[in-house]
Order: sequence, then structure tokens, then C-alpha cells
Amino acid sequence: MSCGLHDVARLEAAGIPTAFLVTTAFVQSVAEQLPILGMSEYEPVWVPHPIAALDRSAVASVASPRR
Repeated sequence: MSCGLHDVARLEAAGIPTAFLVTTAFVQSVAEQLPILGMSEYEPVWVPHPIAALDRSAVASVASPRR
């Protein structure tokens, strides 16, 4: 299970709003884990996969809202 999702679950349970960024390669995994953590209604922020090799400019364009 994702350590990041565990962190999100703990923070949300403590009343601290979170934004969990996850790439689209992990849709199935996250969909399976959220209900186990009691967070079926939680909406992660999805970004295209992969992002690890992107430079700063490319990441900024992925993160910018589409208008």
C-alpha cells in the first residue's frame, strides 16, 4: 500500500486538508486502496504519467490548469 496514501489518510483524519498528486499509471492501485483506508470519496489530483523525467518547465505545464 502507498505510504503517501497512508499519510493522506492520517492528515485528513486529523482535519488537515490534503492534495494527493498521483500519476495516471496508478489509477487502479489508488482506486483499490482508498476504500481500504476509509476514503472512498477522496479525489486525488491526477497528472499524466510519467512525470519523473520532466524538467521544471514541463512539470509546470502539466500542473497549470487547462483553460
